[in-house]
Amino acid sequence: FGKNASAGVISVVTKAPTEEFEASFEQSLTSDDESVTKLSVSGPITDTVGYRVNGLLRDYDGHVEDIVTGKKYGDDNAKALRAKLDWDISDKWNLNLISDYSRSKTSTTPLSWRMFNPATAPVFIPGIDVGPENTKTRIDVDSKADNEDYKFSAIVNYQLGEHTITSMSSVSNWKDFSFTDSDFTDFNFAGLFGIPGVVQGLSQAESNEIDQYLQEIRITSPSSDTFESVSYTHLR
Repeated sequence: FGKNASAGVISVVTKAPTEEFEASFEQSLTSDDESVTKLSVSGPITDTVGYRVNGLLRDYDGHVEDIVTGKKYGDDNAKALRAKLDWDISDKWNLNLISDYSRSKTSTTPLSWRMFNPATAPVFIPGIDVGPENTKTRIDVDSKADNEDYKFSAIVNYQLGEHTITSMSSVSNWKDFSFTDSDFTDFNFAGLFGIPGVVQGLSQAESNEIDQYLQEIRITSPSSDTFESVSYTHLR
């Protein structure tokens, strides 16, 4: 919503705290060894303050196996936590605090070769049964990725007559690191270039970190059967 919405507006509204205590737990298991656990707790703290906390854990072993090391790739270990506090300060003022955190650590999925030149396959990927059902690979880099992000936001609503003035302030941080096998084999490409003492293929590492600060002011008109308007400005 708001920033960069040049052709339209998308408003995503998550569940608000409940007036009575409630909790839910969900556990799912799949035949390919994926486990997902979800937990949600919500309720009041006082007559004017409510909370909601959601958590998620995901664990997946992967599906592409290295025939040399036996390691599986494509696995995913993720966790996420979201907390929301809603405070009705008065009839005109409302404060909403939201905190989000998530992290995902995975071994990036290399190619499980489905097609390869039959003449060169024994040289570059020996022992791989190339075909549409293949889930095997062989690489010389422990490919992996690590993504972590957090966000904190404060939303203040003020009822001015029939209009609502909203201030949205947020700070977020996103970190990403990846290390991948670029040639998707364990072939010694370094040897082709005559690099002495190096037995290695092609690999790539990348690291990013982004901090973002956002301030948005929004004015919403009352809803009617025929017309509703939203005006906003933001600083990023």
